[in-house]
Amino acid sequence: MKRTVSFQIVAVLTLGIAALTAIYIVGFYWQSASPSATRPLATGLEINLTPSTFLVESRTSFHAKAITDVDPTCNTISAVIPDLGYSHSFTRKDLLDGIQTEIDPPKVGLFEMVFACNGHEIGATPLSVVIGTELAPVANLRWVLSFGKPIYREDSFYWLPLVVSAEERRGKDTWVPRSVSKDAGFVLRDKNAQLTNLPQLAIEHNTAISKPSLIPFPFGADYALVAFNNADGSSTNEVRATWKDQGPQLELAAFPREVVLYAAPISTTSTTVYLASNGMRVTPSAHLDVLVKRSPSVKTSPSDKLALTREDPLAICEIGPATTSGETTVGFKEPSLNLQTSVLIHILSPMRFLAIATIVGFVGVVVARGKALFAQAVWLVALELLTAAASAFLLYAADLQGWLKPVGLNEFTLSYLAAACIGMVGGYLGLAVFKGVAALFGLLP
Repeated sequence: MKRTVSFQIVAVLTLGIAALTAIYIVGFYWQSASPSATRPLATGLEINLTPSTFLVESRTSFHAKAITDVDPTCNTISAVIPDLGYSHSFTRKDLLDGIQTEIDPPKVGLFEMVFACNGHEIGATPLSVVIGTELAPVANLRWVLSFGKPIYREDSFYWLPLVVSAEERRGKDTWVPRSVSKDAGFVLRDKNAQLTNLPQLAIEHNTAISKPSLIPFPFGADYALVAFNNADGSSTNEVRATWKDQGPQLELAAFPREVVLYAAPISTTSTTVYLASNGMRVTPSAHLDVLVKRSPSVKTSPSDKLALTREDPLAICEIGPATTSGETTVGFKEPSLNLQTSVLIHILSPMRFLAIATIVGFVGVVVARGKALFAQAVWLVALELLTAAASAFLLYAADLQGWLKPVGLNEFTLSYLAAACIGMVGGYLGLAVFKGVAALFGLLP
């Protein structure tokens, strides 16, 4: 009889260990299947147009080729010149290999060919349309310095494209682009002395506009730019380019924006905080401190601030555990750019899982024992069922407290399936304990 009881105890314990192992294996793959958090902003596009100066009302072919790599997520890139009514679509391969196409501009002026990928603008290339190719010297000729929209680089933040163009006076107050008869080189100067690496710009002969030169455009940039002609020292107009006025619209984002916790020590979750533009992640050019603000009912790690850097543009904030059920928020603020966001937290009670574990542990023992359960004294039946229910409750409660150390498996553990499995294991373990004690004291029939 004692040998049979011992065998039953060993069998129940073995079953319990196997079931717990299965729970954690399933939980591991459950957690591994979580979706990724963020998508980076598409890398800015630089396109070389040859030629970049066109005759008005004259159909002209030109060659378009990417100077830098095209973002792999951009399979199709749209190109438009709104003021000229021009639109065309290119594939990524077209721009990498170079493609020949044509344009028939209806009016004179300086324009931009704007490129977009997946509905987001990723770059622009300037071009000019002139009246004719008169190359005779012009008395009323001026040099004009201008800039385009900032271009994003994943490894170096934003860059500002600069161009110099040649314009001649037509009539009293009208200035139109004018092709130059020989190359015209320019050196750039920043009166605010923020820009140290000063690029050269050049208008090639028979064109009216230079190819873009990129200058870094970090947070707080404040440039007062003038370009000087290398040949005669004549200057362009002064342009003011500041991050405040020309910088892209950035936001502080968190993913996910809404999370669920349970009021239990084991329950934790996390959110990823990052800098974004158009909903996509941007790598900052400098170290940014993001302040964390939370309510007393929930803990965070870190508790005071996160860091966003060029090397690590994603900051993970661990949330939990929570002490009481209800709703609360965790706020994030970057003070230098005055950007902020928050995460809504729903804190639920774990009592439903405790109830499921207890009921399954109780019912599991009743089913497993069958008629043998009721073949003993009534007080032994009650004691055995009470032991099973209490054991199921205590095992799951210990799991909620983190005493069983289910590292990384919290999301799966806090589920009906896991509560039922752990409750059943707890009920069987209680049964094993009951049988051992009953055999020890000679209470079994």
